[in-house]
Amino acid sequence: MADLVHYFSQNKFCVLIEYLTSIPNKFAVKTMLTDFPALMTLADRVHSDQDMSPLDASFFYPAGIDKVLHFAGKDRDIQDFYKFLDQANSANIQNLLLLTGDKLKNHVDEDSYLKRTRYLESVNAVMTAKQHGGFNIGVAFNPFKYNEAEHDAQYFKLHKKIHAGADFIITQLAMTLTP
Repeated sequence: MADLVHYFSQNKFCVLIEYLTSIPNKFAVKTMLTDFPALMTLADRVHSDQDMSPLDASFFYPAGIDKVLHFAGKDRDIQDFYKFLDQANSANIQNLLLLTGDKLKNHVDEDSYLKRTRYLESVNAVMTAKQHGGFNIGVAFNPFKYNEAEHDAQYFKLHKKIHAGADFIITQLAMTLTP
C-alpha cells in the first residue's frame, strides 16, 4: 500500500479520514473512498482531555495502513513533544499533523491564576519536528472565520507554519449548529 508521501510526490489526490481515539477499533478502516486512496488520521483529545493518545490508538489498526498522528499542544510543553517525536519515530510513523489545539475541556477559569494552561504553539512544533528530521509535517488551517480579524489571523499563522517548514495543509471546517 502506498503512503502519504508517495501520493504527494505523484501529485495524486488522496483522502484523509479522521478517526477519534476515544472510540478505537470501532470502525473499519477505509482504504478507498469514491475511487480515491484513503489514509487515516488519528485525532488527539477531541472528546476529552484524557482520550487515548493517537500513537497508542494506532496499534488498534492494521500496520499496513499509513497513519497521520495528530499532536495538539494544549496543556503540553516542548518536553512532551520531544517524547512524542521519539515514540512516533520508534513506531515508524512519519506523518504528523501538528496543532495548537483548543482550550482544555476540563479547564477551570477560576483556577487560572494558580496554574496557567500551557500550549505548545503549532509553529514552534513544526520548527522542532523539522530539526528532529524524518517527518512529513502537516498543519491545520481554518479559512472559514466569521470576522475579518480572525480570518486575517488564520492566514498570517498559516504563513508562519509554511515558513517554519510544513509539508502539507489540512483545511478545517468550522461548523455552527443551531437548534
